[in-house]
Amino acid sequence: MTDSRPAILFDVDGTLVDTNYLHTLAWWRALQD
Repeated sequence: MTDSRPAILFDVDGTLVDTNYLHTLAWWRALQD
């Protein structure tokens, strides 16, 4: 089985990776300017 197909992996926030901290950090940095 060497049939390879390109794929895109979607992560609905918190399903695979907990990204709340990264969102908070990004907003904090954006609002610092």
